[in-house]
Amino acid sequence: MQAEREKEFGAARERLEAERKRIQAEISSYPTPIAGCDEQFNYLLERRSQVRRELARLVEEESLRRGAQRGERV
Repeated sequence: MQAEREKEFGAARERLEAERKRIQAEISSYPTPIAGCDEQFNYLLERRSQVRRELARLVEEESLRRGAQRGERV
């Protein structure tokens, strides 16, 4: 069961990392926007923030779970 859970964490992390990289590449190649006026660019920036938050949450959850498995106090 533990191996399955770690596999799920790894897969989720890989998907989020791939999405983060895809969004960053799209932002990097995006034409210079007019600040605050380009809805697609603003959407990409928000989506990048969402993916970063989700990655951070996943990493924190994984870290807490691994600590609990080692018997560490949380």
